Amino acid sequence: MGDICINAGDNTGPISADVVLSDPAVEVAVLETARGGLVRRGLGYSEAVVAVVTNIANDHLGCDGINTLEELCHVKALVVETVSEDGWAVLNADDNRAAAMADSCPGRVIYFSCQPKNQILARHLAAGGRGVMLIEDKIYLAKGKNAEVLSDIPSLPITFAGAARYNVANCLAAAGALWAMGVDKEDIISGMREFDGADNPGRANQYDFGSYKLLLDYGHNYAGYQSVLGLIDALKPARKVAVIGIPGDRSDEDIIETGRLCGSRLDMIYVKEDSDLRGRCPGQVAGLLVQGIKSSGSRPQVKVINDELEALKAAINSHLPGDLIAMFYENIEPVQQYIKILGSQ
Repeated sequence: MGDICINAGDNTGPISADVVLSDPAVEVAVLETARGGLVRRGLGYSEAVVAVVTNIANDHLGCDGINTLEELCHVKALVVETVSEDGWAVLNADDNRAAAMADSCPGRVIYFSCQPKNQILARHLAAGGRGVMLIEDKIYLAKGKNAEVLSDIPSLPITFAGAARYNVANCLAAAGALWAMGVDKEDIISGMREFDGADNPGRANQYDFGSYKLLLDYGHNYAGYQSVLGLIDALKPARKVAVIGIPGDRSDEDIIETGRLCGSRLDMIYVKEDSDLRGRCPGQVAGLLVQGIKSSGSRPQVKVINDELEALKAAINSHLPGDLIAMFYENIEPVQQYIKILGSQ
């Protein structure tokens, strides 16, 4: 809260929300509402001024009785359904499932879109609605026929000058949420321009060690990998290297597909396993990832090192000049400690 860490860890459920909302010093609460918490315990609050839905991805299917994207949408729509009548839902118009949640919103809707000719946003603006849109790498706040520039994308550090397209979309969503809350345009701009990797540990954190660069990210599903691999492609390193793994509670098909994706996009892959196997036998997840890599049609070099820190050390010790090494971690603290050691050498 503020600059004080109350509890480190996975705090996306109603128990954590209750801790935050029960503190009389809290004036504004930004709460992540994860699928697991929604299914097992509910939201943790009764009404919201603003709800944001960035996307609906094929993740966690087969967990907690949720087997299809439609069922996942039904669960996540609860976030929109509890918006107050004078509140706002900020929805991704580029994601049809997220956009359709507008029908469940008791309040008003702000759509955001990275597509210059998104029809959902266009119809909404034609009806006098609000939207946040991207045109030629500039963010616009639009209401009806009127639009004004908020910021250019290269000025926003977490977008990597536009290379991290998923963070471009996140900036649009954040701008929409702040606009909905009545925050001054100047404050929105300054906040987004000051926000960088140091404010967002473990998400697209890049470290430059001279002969190679390290990218630390918590991507742990197909959509997450796809986004970060897109960033890596845009950065154009001499060689694309990654330490990859995926939680064991994902389906065999999802694990194999993630391996196939990595196999088609990377030059060197270190396959590791999470310390929490989530019901899997040792080596099972790594085997499925390798199966996917081999079916990709490409031939990246592959090494299996189950311990993620040892896998990272191997990648760094074997690096070539110009490498970009992406580390898809499970436990951030040991990795951060190792990065500090590297920085002091």
